[in-house]
Amino acid sequence: PQVIEVADITVINYNQDVDFNTFFPDKFKPYKGMEDDHLWKKHAWKRVDKYRKDDMIVRVRDRDGNPVEGAEVKVDMKENEFMMGLAIIFNEILDLGDGDSKQAQIKKDVLNQFNTVIDGLEMKFFEGHDSMQRPQRMTQAIFDMGKRSRGHCLSWGGMDSANLSNGFDSWSYEEKCDYYRWSQLGEAWMFRDTVVEWDVLNEPHDSADWRNKYGTEFYSELFQRVKAIDPKAKLLVNETGMEGHPDRNHRMRAPGFLTIVNPMKEKERAPIDGIGIQGHCTSYYYPMGFYHEIDALTKDYDFVTITEYDFYNADMTYAKNHLYDTFLATISHPKTNGFVIWGYQDTNHWRGVGPFFDRQWNKKDTYDTWKYMYNELYQTHENVTTGKDGNATVRGYRGTYDVTVTVGGISKTVEFMLTDSDDTLRDNYIDVVVDGANITATTPNPHEIYRKRNLDYANHEAAAADYLQLTMPEE
Repeated sequence: PQVIEVADITVINYNQDVDFNTFFPDKFKPYKGMEDDHLWKKHAWKRVDKYRKDDMIVRVRDRDGNPVEGAEVKVDMKENEFMMGLAIIFNEILDLGDGDSKQAQIKKDVLNQFNTVIDGLEMKFFEGHDSMQRPQRMTQAIFDMGKRSRGHCLSWGGMDSANLSNGFDSWSYEEKCDYYRWSQLGEAWMFRDTVVEWDVLNEPHDSADWRNKYGTEFYSELFQRVKAIDPKAKLLVNETGMEGHPDRNHRMRAPGFLTIVNPMKEKERAPIDGIGIQGHCTSYYYPMGFYHEIDALTKDYDFVTITEYDFYNADMTYAKNHLYDTFLATISHPKTNGFVIWGYQDTNHWRGVGPFFDRQWNKKDTYDTWKYMYNELYQTHENVTTGKDGNATVRGYRGTYDVTVTVGGISKTVEFMLTDSDDTLRDNYIDVVVDGANITATTPNPHEIYRKRNLDYANHEAAAADYLQLTMPEE
């Protein structure tokens, strides 16, 4: 308690005589590395070409095996291998109706700017109040749109406090483990063979009540069981608080976070494939600071996925630049799988500041930046002709393509998967044979990137019951 005396207050209206921005001298300054010709970007684009692209070769011959010169080859990318994702909630995909409203049209347009869509809320185990019918319907709708999906928050570091209201705190450790084990494994069984990645554990560093009480053995066992259920899915630990830093000497969260995760992998045999960085960014850092954070994590793990990117700062002037640069820093790293935007409109955003639209559904300039990135910058579309040897070579982003070959006014289109390969002639070729009015094309079988497109269960209870019956038939 104290007494504060205030005296001699004067209020002066300067009208237009003083530039308002002079009161905030640092507010509208560009951040380091934002310039288009900055050195870090030149190196980043070289890495993108090296790590994200491969050559494809189209070989055109006549029926006798002779090269066909001058054949027209049109290469159109359909989908980038790198995940460009969006996390949404229930009513952002399942209330589109007949699409007459402005909001429905905007939502459909937004969803078309991503190759991966994620249930950002209802898939969390503690949100499964309707036996997970909502995430089932959401995920099936995602698959019906031809999108990939990730599994989010199978378990959570704060799960002990999430259930205090129902007397959960009085349960024994064994009772809690039993409750969570079968509910979480039932969910893993429900979505098996469909999601490309699972955030098996969410926020063990920041939401640490379970870990502080009981350690990490439960989580490590969960990883083992989920890997047995879904061996092809990549399993991640997903953590917040990593959004880059000003320079190499600035303290990073990664080392402290790894002191939690590494013993799970090394001592408790948790099959952790990679790390998720949530990327809820609040500062304009030099973009290579984000790259260095990824680098610190991938020394011990195969890959990093940016799982929950958004940006909020008192000064949003350069939000679109920050998105562009953070994505470039991410995709230029050789050990990243994808980049997921967390929400898109203010009303349904956890911070109330969505990246793309305000509460009145007015578009923010960040959306046009992303749309350009998705539809143009990270796409490959080429028109070439075969040379004297009958070959045409195109270097493009890895992913799925439609390749059309036209000879003498007759065309043939073939679906093609450009893969990560050190042998173009072995893996990334299309052989075309022209026989009069007939054109045939063959290409290697594409390796699997995507999973099943249909869910086998309508709700979590049925999935959990089947899982229990298969694993514990005597009961």
